[in-house]
Amino acid sequence: IEPVAKYLVDERLAGPAAAALLSIGGPEATRALLSALDEAPRKARLVLIQSLGEARSHEAVPKILPFADSEDAGIRQAALYALANIGDPAAGPVLSRARVASPLRERRAAPSLYLLYARRLLEVGRTSEGLEAARAVLESYRRPEESQHASEALALVVSTLGERALPDLLAAVDSPDGRFRGSALALAASIPGTDATLAWVDKARTSPPGTQVAILAMLTERGDAAALPFARECLASQDEMVRRAAIPAASRLGGVAVLPDLLPFLGSACPEERAALKTALLGYPGELVVPETVRLLDSTPHPGRLVLAEVLGEKAGRDQAERVFRLCEDTEPATRAAGLAALARLAAEDDLPRLVAMAEATRKSRDRTALQEAMAAVVRRNPDSTQQALLGLLRDGTADGKVVILGALPKLGGAEPLRAVVVEAEGPDPAVQSAAIKALVQWPEEAAADELG
Repeated sequence: IEPVAKYLVDERLAGPAAAALLSIGGPEATRALLSALDEAPRKARLVLIQSLGEARSHEAVPKILPFADSEDAGIRQAALYALANIGDPAAGPVLSRARVASPLRERRAAPSLYLLYARRLLEVGRTSEGLEAARAVLESYRRPEESQHASEALALVVSTLGERALPDLLAAVDSPDGRFRGSALALAASIPGTDATLAWVDKARTSPPGTQVAILAMLTERGDAAALPFARECLASQDEMVRRAAIPAASRLGGVAVLPDLLPFLGSACPEERAALKTALLGYPGELVVPETVRLLDSTPHPGRLVLAEVLGEKAGRDQAERVFRLCEDTEPATRAAGLAALARLAAEDDLPRLVAMAEATRKSRDRTALQEAMAAVVRRNPDSTQQALLGLLRDGTADGKVVILGALPKLGGAEPLRAVVVEAEGPDPAVQSAAIKALVQWPEEAAADELG
């Protein structure tokens, strides 16, 4: 220590010397830093103040305090940081004054320093003083551009008090600043238990709609079924945002028990609510949601019926294929499209002739394209047998049927389907020839180019 200490007053070597002493550590090394402080030139003094702060030397506080009022901005800022990092109560008034009576740049840094000071106090067991400092920041920095300081202070209070910080969190959600409110709700997860859940429910009941929505989202993530009655209440709220937030909350918290609440809601739901309902319904197992969907399908008015059709299309098993086929005859284009899209998942080899016949009969190009995609999907699921079945329908079909199947074959590719297309391109029917040439143009593999040539 002694050989290194003599370099602490050298402006060029004070930094490496102080770093060496900090690495050595212990009271003697700290006293060497402190002893050099009075006679050190400006640059070396700056290093020494910072190093004493890093060493968290309470012994150095009386000597550093005067530098917090230095005319030199660099010295002053180094002193404020050192005092904050040491965390001695004697520095409290100086650090508090810096929050309001310092130049702009230092005022901006002051809350972070004051929170560092609070943290250091809490680390050494000075709980009341540390909480007082954290709450001072919490109360003083509430503007939107300062919410990160308030959020950090609130997190410090919660980590210190645990469940006793619940009143602080409940008060924080009254803030008009959404980011600070979000921080409070994120911290709510650190206080588990039904009592806390019910306190949040009581808070939500007396809060404006925007806050209710935020609390509902938090309660959904919390997963405590004690909040389910409140979520069910919110399904009937006068506010659309609250109703929309209540849908995933009720679904997650109540599971199957809330299906009777959700399904009838479709008839009167707005577009955003319908989207939330669809997401919720798709989260249920098919064996639970499909029977209810089928039961309500015919009696639910559009556009709620579309949601049921889409849920049925995604959740139905093969046993509901006939009901899906009936959806494809619906007069409502969107519902019909949902049924046609579902056929790509549900149709089987035995359904290929029916798909071809439906595509022949339709005059709507979008519906025909969906049916052709369903044919291709059937083949892709079991290519060995279903490809031969589809090519057999092409070989023996009517001209209109050939045109339909030729439109589906480029979605499959492969050598055997390509040969079948070439055969049809050389056939006598102009419409079939045209469809075959179009299929060759759309073919996904290079082999079709030779046939076009």
